Amino acid sequence: VSPGATGASTGVAAGKAVRTLNVANGLTSRRIALICFNLRRFTLVAKQNPTAAVELQSQVLEIIDDLAAGAKGVVDSFHGDRAVISFNACKMSTMAGSAAASVALAITAKLKKEVGDNQFYQGCTIGAALGECTVGNMGTSTSKRFCTVGPVYQQASTLERLCKQHRVSTLVSMGAALEHQMFLRHVDV
Repeated sequence: VSPGATGASTGVAAGKAVRTLNVANGLTSRRIALICFNLRRFTLVAKQNPTAAVELQSQVLEIIDDLAAGAKGVVDSFHGDRAVISFNACKMSTMAGSAAASVALAITAKLKKEVGDNQFYQGCTIGAALGECTVGNMGTSTSKRFCTVGPVYQQASTLERLCKQHRVSTLVSMGAALEHQMFLRHVDV
């Protein structure tokens, strides 16, 4: 179950807030935004210096997690050099596209500022997209996960991969950019 599964309630145990996750299966339609993140040339770093790769990945993921949480986003998954961040999927928020665009730009800027001097940091690529998806808990009694089903992941992933071709670090879908209401350079993809 993902840390931000819907239907969570808060209780108190031993003086600390405890979060109870909704583990029931069920899907609902929702307008969400997703960010697909890639840490460039991470595989090469991991081969050359595994210790440096672990430290770099930890620094990067902490920055991503902090920025996402500040905009009511959730790091849905990460695997080595890749991460997926959702907005308005498992944690309700308004203006998901604007939040995703803001966080995508903030990730790039903060990584450049805070880890840009690290000899192993080779930049990142980010794709962000907004659209309708079906979201909710899916799986079995022993393997359950909060999932997003729909075209948004594919769009964000494709935009992330196109960054290299267009020589930019971040590409945002038109829907997310329009909701963001900030000037972004238009690129035909």
